[in-house]
Amino acid sequence: MRLVFDEQRLQSSSVNLSFVDNPADRAKDIDFFLNLAETRSIELNGGRYTFEMPKTKDVRELHAVRRNLGRLISLLETLHVDITLVSLAEIDNAQHERLRYLYASLVQDKPIQSDDASTAQVYEQLGRWRLQLFVLPVGDSASWKFVDPFDPENRRQFRLFSVDEEGTSVPIRGTVYDAIKREDLHHVVNLHLDSIVDAYRTIAELPETFTLANQCVLKLIHAADAEPVRRVEFLDAAEALNDWLFEGEPESVPNVLNRFQIRARRPDGLSAAERDEIRSLRRRVIRSGATGAAVYETGCAILLGDADDISECAARLTPTELEELQGYPIWNLAPGHSDADEQQA
Repeated sequence: MRLVFDEQRLQSSSVNLSFVDNPADRAKDIDFFLNLAETRSIELNGGRYTFEMPKTKDVRELHAVRRNLGRLISLLETLHVDITLVSLAEIDNAQHERLRYLYASLVQDKPIQSDDASTAQVYEQLGRWRLQLFVLPVGDSASWKFVDPFDPENRRQFRLFSVDEEGTSVPIRGTVYDAIKREDLHHVVNLHLDSIVDAYRTIAELPETFTLANQCVLKLIHAADAEPVRRVEFLDAAEALNDWLFEGEPESVPNVLNRFQIRARRPDGLSAAERDEIRSLRRRVIRSGATGAAVYETGCAILLGDADDISECAARLTPTELEELQGYPIWNLAPGHSDADEQQA
């Protein structure tokens, strides 16, 4: 917007609207522009000034753009998507069309009519990101709906299955976070990570829950390394889940190492006191001689950051132990190793 004054009198004005990529910011800009179009005036320094605006047709078209944008924002809010991640420039026409179906189903609760749909897990693209959803039947066979499996309200609608040695699907207990693959996690934006601890807390009575939750912590740390834009989001979720595990198993070496490797990824890194704790943990692990002690010792060396020490510890590992360690996110903290580097290679 450009206003030209002469002795406090408005001599000329021009208003131009340039679209930004973020949906929320674009909505604010359009709202401001439409308010100007309606009032054709603005208050500055206690004075009100009037000016010319675009033709009515242009304003009507902008209202239509704003309505469509509002539907997209409502859908993202329903799916608990961080709207700051979304770029409208990355969403093509085909994706916009699919998103309209999602809005009708997930926001308006309208069934989708289709003769060739089937119960399935689906990934819907949202620019560079993905929405992980399920398609489920509603009443008759031609009506379907999309369901967000990460929404806490939908937890009891799904069961997990595993394939046994004979190729038979058998039901297992777990959370929806256990079903998502490590390589997919950092792409999915409707994860509802603020409720991840509650998801595991609801199955806390199962003997395998702590193991599943620990594996999820590792996946979240991997995701933080693989997607820098969402690093804080994934580290916060990993820390919250690991803290819950720590409450139940404060002496668990994996829980302690995970706590330190999460903190090592924070901007301030590890404090001198935390590094002393890692040295103490390392001595305890060596004395214990327990299964996995050599891997844990190397993990401590990686956290302490001495390249020669890391090399010496890694050299003492068996090929199987080294392969195991290299599959853990703590290996990304070793010099020259990271998920992001591997993706770029």
